[in-house]
Parts: sequence; structure tokens; C-alpha cells
Amino acid sequence: MKTPPVISFREVLRCLYEKFSAEDTQTPPFSWQKLHLPYSRESIERLLQPQSIAVIGASEREGSIGREVFLNLTQKGFKGEVYPVNPKHRRVYEQKCYDEVSEIEELIDLAIIVTPAATVPQVVRECGQAGVKTVLIISAGFREIGQEGAELEARILFTARKYGVRILGTNSIGVIRPSLNLFATPSQHLPNSGNIGFITQSAALGDGILDWAKKANVGFSAFFSIGSMLDISLGELIFHLGDDPQTKAIVIYCETVTFARHFLSAAREVSYSKPIIVLKAGRTQEGAWAALYHTGAQMGEDAVFDAAFRRSGILRVDTLQEVFLMAEVIAKQPRPKGKNLAILTNGGGLGVLATDALLKGGGQLAELSESSRESLHQILPHCWEIHNPIDLLGKGTPQNYEKVLEVIAQDTQVDGILVILSPQVNTDPTETAERIAKFAKIKDKPILASWVGSVEVEKGREILAQVGIPHLPYPDSAAAIFNYLWRYAYNLKGIYQTPRRTETPHAFAGEQVEQIIFQAQKEKRTRLSKWESLQILKAYGLPVIETQLAHSPEEACQKALAIGKPIALKAHVLDGSSNVLSGGLRLYLKQPEEVSKAYQDIQKNVEERRGADKFEGVMVQEMSRIQGIELAVGMQIDSQFGRVIVFGNGEKTAQYYPDRAIALPPLNTTLARRAMEQTRIYQTLEKAARLDVDTIANLEQLLVRFSELVVEQPWISGIKIDPIAVSAADGMAILDANISLFPADTPQDELPTLAIRPYPESYEMAWRLKKSQLAVQIRPIRPEDQPLMEVFHSRLSTKSVYFRFFHNVSLDQRISHERLSRLCFADYERQITLVCETALPNQNGELEPLVIGAARCVRFSGTQEAEFAMSIIDDYQGEGLGTVFLSQIVEICKREKIEILHADILPENIAMKKVCEKLGFEMRLDMAEGAVKATLYVESQGRESLFEWEDED
Repeated sequence: MKTPPVISFREVLRCLYEKFSAEDTQTPPFSWQKLHLPYSRESIERLLQPQSIAVIGASEREGSIGREVFLNLTQKGFKGEVYPVNPKHRRVYEQKCYDEVSEIEELIDLAIIVTPAATVPQVVRECGQAGVKTVLIISAGFREIGQEGAELEARILFTARKYGVRILGTNSIGVIRPSLNLFATPSQHLPNSGNIGFITQSAALGDGILDWAKKANVGFSAFFSIGSMLDISLGELIFHLGDDPQTKAIVIYCETVTFARHFLSAAREVSYSKPIIVLKAGRTQEGAWAALYHTGAQMGEDAVFDAAFRRSGILRVDTLQEVFLMAEVIAKQPRPKGKNLAILTNGGGLGVLATDALLKGGGQLAELSESSRESLHQILPHCWEIHNPIDLLGKGTPQNYEKVLEVIAQDTQVDGILVILSPQVNTDPTETAERIAKFAKIKDKPILASWVGSVEVEKGREILAQVGIPHLPYPDSAAAIFNYLWRYAYNLKGIYQTPRRTETPHAFAGEQVEQIIFQAQKEKRTRLSKWESLQILKAYGLPVIETQLAHSPEEACQKALAIGKPIALKAHVLDGSSNVLSGGLRLYLKQPEEVSKAYQDIQKNVEERRGADKFEGVMVQEMSRIQGIELAVGMQIDSQFGRVIVFGNGEKTAQYYPDRAIALPPLNTTLARRAMEQTRIYQTLEKAARLDVDTIANLEQLLVRFSELVVEQPWISGIKIDPIAVSAADGMAILDANISLFPADTPQDELPTLAIRPYPESYEMAWRLKKSQLAVQIRPIRPEDQPLMEVFHSRLSTKSVYFRFFHNVSLDQRISHERLSRLCFADYERQITLVCETALPNQNGELEPLVIGAARCVRFSGTQEAEFAMSIIDDYQGEGLGTVFLSQIVEICKREKIEILHADILPENIAMKKVCEKLGFEMRLDMAEGAVKATLYVESQGRESLFEWEDED
């Protein structure tokens, strides 16, 4: 296949910005990298609930997009005002037509542009000048056609930022809100109202879905065609649909993602309460190329998308049919606790088909408990052995189906149930469906059905649908759906699973590593030597095998004797090139004369093959005696998600069967384990019990520390650690590593960022309580703090709980895993929870950490406002901690560009009111709510205004 032209929109933006800077003294006062605005609830509301709409390019011409959009808005029951704008017409369908949007006396909520692509930048300018704040661009002919179209988009975006205009599109098919009869689209397939929010990047696919949905009686709460995502992004729409009471599930078709951090933040927040189901195109290279031709979207590696979706609780499916089927299944059935499925069938072959599909997709057959087997023997005495799948053979009566279901529904080893029926002599599909209808809602156990056949089973299928038991026409399809279900539950659980508490072993690593990087950049090197690479890994507490540097044969012998084991000599060359290719490797050296000769041979080879100036000495390295497996860990840059971590098998086996998993940093022990579990090598080792619990924990720790390195060192462009020798008996050791750097002249703000915001270390502070002078640390909360928070809540008095929650909340409710995990796994993009931690001696005299206070600041979605709340253990109240907490939160608001900070305070909470008054909050008693409203207008810190660009005209 011919490779398509690679159009980097980022590069186009930068070039045009530089052009504007050279040609125009009124260049916008923001850098080109900061053109994305944060989610604005108001902008999306103007899309979905406009009171006035201007259709720019409206027409009566048959077949024109302007005609279809105008008619859909004016003839389908929309209650707002619709104004045609087109200088070529005086009237459009008996309505006055305006030359420009500025001529309309009413302020326009939404402008829809359907004019030719070349005219759109000027039309957007006119909208901005007329005070229009939200624009939908249906016009096509932009980035998807190449460089010229990309430049048009860039001009549109710069103009939009100049006037504070938000844009949906380009190349969109429109927006639909069926409940309001808002059909801002040229499509003739107008859907019914429903509870699915649908977002599509492909206009053609979106139109096809609208056609299918009408015939399948699938309704939508909202429909967005996002096109090239020039401005308004997936993350903004996900946030909005997450808050939308009409939307129960979110379905997305996408080819790429923009503003990855915002997308993942939104998905992680919303997926916990509403399922997000994604059909992501471009799994193959050919598919990715087709997407580039289609929307101009540059697509990252598909495995990275899988990792991103897992990390944020998104369910990814493979076909259009599965998208809406999974939306229905998740809405009607509970999430399973595990992957163990019980299959009940009256046909052995059908059970085999389901089993094959289940196991192929990673699920497992449930191992029935002994008590279940005994009970089933009473029901099915004709079966000499009870096993799963449970085959009723010729006894598939409605009564037997019901009795067997009663047993396996109570089995704690069963996570889900699939009931299969084929019409046979003793079966009654309709009565069987009526009898299993009572099992439609089993706690923590989804139930699926497959009534195989046509006319004879139709009535039974209708009964199943009425009670909410999803029906699949084929048993293998039903098993595949169960695999999606348990993976969905598994991913959600992984987001909020409490990790082990770990130590940070590299208190002084940063300075040491930065010095190595600075020296390399000073020498204009973009690759570190293997010695430098190993030193960086060692600084972060990674298990580097003992390695010394020697600059002469004599020194090499001394270092070898100090190690006292068989050693390897490896050439030390500053560019980190292969020792094998340069003849710079000698292994299993034991005697001093062997070491001396090897040194001389290596020096000669390197100087002959690479040049005399390349040889810098040798590394004297202990020969690994670890008899086990070889793994590899690395970091690479993804075009959309930035830095990603790769874990898998070592190079020796990877050349035969590559086996790897990708994870997004930062990692904790739970996320590290989840990443490793994606590989076949880990699953094989786990089943074979070749790695004990301690070794697995050490692997987790290795990935966590490696993640810290990736997060903290932005100048590193790539890392490859291979091999890592691992054994349960001998531990693990890193034998080789390569690290590459970005060029020293790379602008700081062009270095790849992390898709997930890491722990905000800058918000830490040390302090002492005013009266007791107890030393404390105030810091953002971490996922592993959940046990500490349980103790904290257990020590709060009833009065403190009442002041915090406005009513008495039981301890069990406050320390439930669901609540505390969401608090501790804070998305630092949306909320910062500060804890005050100290250390006190326990009964054995050992110091134990104790959280004595917590203060939470949460941003309201789509606004520049936030609210705060705090609690302090009674023994430590009156020590000035409340003032310090709130002062720190105000400072955080300044840095996070939050403009207004709110709190609701009970009138009798005198201490909290005093703290707020001291810090300048406005206080107002709300009699209706029985609370004091505290409000602070935060003075922004270093805010960069996006809208101070004076009009050129």
C-alpha cells in the first residue's frame, strides 16, 4: 500500500505561528502549543441547547448541505430561532436571509458553517466579531486533503482563539439532541430520543449509524460528529455526557485522540458511573493509513490505545454490532467479579462452541463447588458426572433449567451464567424463558441467553428481552460478550485497587542523573554510554548487576579481583553503540591475565572499527549466574499519549515471539502488576508457579521505580533495559541498558508530556503544629494511603463527621473501599486532596505514619470554579492546621487557574468560619439550605490571557 502524506498539524500550527510573528505585530499573546482551552460546560450547552442558531450557507438549492441543515432545524419541531445567512439570497424558505451573521440583531448561541473550506476562516472571524461563542463547522476539505487544508484549519483555530470562539468540527455531520428536536445536521436519518450518548469521528459512519438506529429502534440522548477535532475534543464531550441525566451510556467511534491527558481524565471520572464503549479504528497499519487519508488524523500505536483504555475504564470492542450490544448488556446486567462462566445447555455441541469462544477470549470455565455438584446430582441423576458446561442432554425441560439455575446462581465460584437452548423434543422455549426470567437480576452475576433457532424460539426471546436478560443468537457470540463484560469489570477494578505502600529509594537521584544528562548534552550527544545508562538506573534503585569502570588493563584487573567472580569486559564508548559490532565484548574471564589481554583486544578492536577517539575504557561487570528467564523493560514516545512503558520478554526470545505489554506512567504496584498480566510470559510463569510472591513483588517494584525515572526525567527520549535476568532462587539483575536523549536545543515546552498527570510533588510542605510543635508533612494524597485514611476516619468524632458531611455518616460508609479508593486515587487534573501526615510511636515503640487531617479541593467540571472541604482529628484541632490547609488550597487554586473557590459551612461550625474570614472569603447565610456560603475570588498566578489580541480591523 502506498504510504500517505504525513501531515503534522502540530508542525503546521508552529510554522503559521512563526509566520504570524514575522508578519503581524499583533500576534496572539499565547504560544502555539497552548491553543487548547479547558472544558467549558457553557460551550457544550450552546451546542445541545441553543436558543438561537445561524445557518451560514443556508440555501434552497436541491442537494445542498445548507438546504438540508436549514430544513432539519426549521421543520422538525425545534423551538428556538433559526436564521439563514447567505449573501447570495434575500430570503430562504420565506425567511429573511442575512449577508453576515453580524446583521442579526439577536445574539446567536450557535453558528453552523456549511460554506466552502476556503471561506471558513473569514466566516469564523465574522462570527467572533459578532459575539458568537460556539461554531459548528460541517464544511469539509481541510486537514484530510493535505498541507493546504491543514493550513486552513490552523488559521481557523488562531482566529477562534483571538475571539474566544469554540469550534466543533471541521468535517462534521452535525449535532443532534432528539429530546429537544434539535437536528443540526444534513442527515436524513433522524433518530429517536433515548439514553445513549454517541460520539463519532467519522461523518459517513455516523450517518450510517443514524440510519441503522432508526430501524433498530435505538435512541440517543445526544449525537456528536466531531470530525477532525480541531478544538472541542472527546474529553470535553465525555465530561458533558457524564453529567447529562439523559445519558446512561456513552458510545464512541474514534480514529485518534487529541489532548490525551484531558481525554483520560474525563474517561476515568465518567466510566465509574456510566459505561464508555469505544470502537477504535486502525488496529492494522493499513487501517491507520486509511484513517490518515480519511480525517488527516495521525494515529499512535494501537497497543498504546489498549493500555490507555484499560487505564481509564473504557471498554473497547471490535465491531459495530458489539458496540450497541454491549451498551445494552452493561445497562441490564451487573458487572461480574471474575472471569469464571457457568454454561447451561441442552446441546453438547453448542456448549463446546461457547467454551471455545470463552477460552479463546481469556475467560475461564467456572469450577463448580462440591455442594453445587451434590445438588445437581439430585436434579440430574441421569448424568454420571457433573461438570461445566452442564449438559441437560435429553432432560432439558423448563423445570430442570429452573432448578439447575437455582443451584449455580448461589455458587460463589461462578461469576456469570450463560443459558443455551436449542428447540428439541423435550424443550419448551417459551416456558423455559418464563421460568428463568426470575433470574434476570442475580447480584454480581450477569446472566446471558442464547435461544438457538428462529420462529420456534421467537416468543422465548421476547420474554427474555422484557425482563432484561440479553439474548444472543449464537452461543459463541454470547461467550464473547461475557469476555467483554469481565474485562470491563477487571479494568474498572484495577483503576481503584489499593496498591502496596512503597519506599522511595532515590532521595538524591535527581541531581545525580541530571548531571549525567547535562554533561552528555554539553558534548552534543543524544545517546548515553552504557555505563552512564546503568548509573542512571542504579540511582533510581533498579537492580543493576555489579559494574565498575576501568581505564587501563591494570585497573581492570583490580576491579575484577574486587568483584571476585567470573566477569565480562564491555567497551565503554560514549555513544552507547553495540559492543558486539565493535568487537568490544569478552565473557567469562576469571584470571588476571585473561582480563588484561581482553582489555587490550577490546581497545584494539574499537579503535580500528570506530576510531581511536571513541575508546574510553571498559566496564568490568559481574557475569550473571541467575538461571531463569530474561525480561525487558523500556520507554518510548507515542505520538498521542507521550511517554509509555513497555514490558515483555528479552531480545533472545522476542526475535521468535514478541510478547509485550504497554502501560502509561506513572505506575504504582497495582498498575505494574496489571501491565505484567497482559503478557503471555507472565501468565505462563504464574500458572507454572516458577516465580514466587516475593519475586513478583520485586518485579512490581522495578516497574514502579522505572516509572519514577520516566516521569522525572523529561530529557530522556528512549530507554531499553535488556536483558533483565529473573529467578525465584537468585533474584534479578539488569545486565544491559541504553538511554537516548532529546537534543539539547529542543525547546522545553516541546518535550513530550505525560498523558496522566503524575503526583504533584511541588504541593508538599513541611510544617509544625502551633502548640505541640509536632512535625508534620502536608502533601497530596496517594493511592496507597487508603489504610491510613481508614484509621483517620476511625478517629474522627461524631461532631467532626457532622461538620464535614452535614449529617452523621457511619464509619462503615466512610471507609468503604468504593469511597476511599476514589478519594485516594485522585485525578490530580480535577481534584487535589491534601493530607497532613505525622509519625507516632506504636505499642512497640516503632514509629507509624498517621494522617491527622485531610482537605479536599475539587474543580467543578467545565468551569473555573472549585469547592473545598476539610476534616481534622479532634486531638489536633486548634493547632493552626485548618488555616495552613486552606492557605495551601488557595495557592493550589492560583496555580491550577481556578478563579472562584466555594465552601458550604454549617452555621455552628465557628472555627471553620473564622478560618475562611481570616483568608478573605465572602460569607453569606443561605436560609433555604441552612448553610453559610463561603466564596473566595482567587487572584490568578501567572495566568496567560487568551483573549487580549486586539482586532486587526
